[in-house]
Amino acid sequence: MNFWGNIWFLITAAAIIGGGSIGSLGVYMVGMRLSFIGIVISHAAMAGGVLAYLLGLPVFLTSLGTALLAALVLGWLLNHEIHMESDVMLGILFSLMMGLIFLGMGIVRDDMTPLLGLMWGSLLFVKAQDLAIMVFLSFILVGFLLLFHKEMKSIVFSRTLGIVCGLPVNLVTIIFLVLSAGIITANLNMIGGLLIYSLLSCPAASAYTIGKNMRAILILSSIFGMLSAGVGLAVSFGFDLPTGACITLTSVFIYGMALLWRKFNPGDG
Repeated sequence: MNFWGNIWFLITAAAIIGGGSIGSLGVYMVGMRLSFIGIVISHAAMAGGVLAYLLGLPVFLTSLGTALLAALVLGWLLNHEIHMESDVMLGILFSLMMGLIFLGMGIVRDDMTPLLGLMWGSLLFVKAQDLAIMVFLSFILVGFLLLFHKEMKSIVFSRTLGIVCGLPVNLVTIIFLVLSAGIITANLNMIGGLLIYSLLSCPAASAYTIGKNMRAILILSSIFGMLSAGVGLAVSFGFDLPTGACITLTSVFIYGMALLWRKFNPGDG
């Protein structure tokens, strides 16, 4: 395999693995009706990336640190039953992250390309270490979902019932959010912080539209996430368009197809 073949394989593998893992996360975030958590975490990672650029720190580690901090704060708020259904608290945290991001970008006087890559995503920023991190975190995610399958179903359908039954719902919620922070940060370079929300919501929404049970929904969401990233990447490469935007539009297209399928096959959903 030649040099460009290796690069294309690397980028494609990263897209498929990243899309599948984020699609899986989305099932639980959408199921908990707290999918906006994902966009808060992604913007926390972006704020960390801007901070790293300003201070000359490692971008991934700094982004991961701020994303983990946001995940822990969100987990604490959720576990202490602070009212979040109206998204007011999430909106405040989101506003804080956006303010920090644009403040940092306003201070920068050098080349803005790396920072724009964090926002919109770019093929140029995908490296071998990104793929390794994605694979590692994907294996951890699969293991986590298998180990805490009962707890995660409880979180989706009834946190209160899970707590009453003695399940470690609060602890599992924190672990899930921390793992989400890692996976979102690992995909930040390719998809972009402003657009990664689409992969957390659209594949999961598509899967809930046509899936018959939780297992089917989880599998479908992972497949739809892979398709969104893979097809979006191919369109981006073929027509020289922004990667994140193509992935986002593909995920929305898949959701539209799922709605049509449900309309014409009402007994299959």
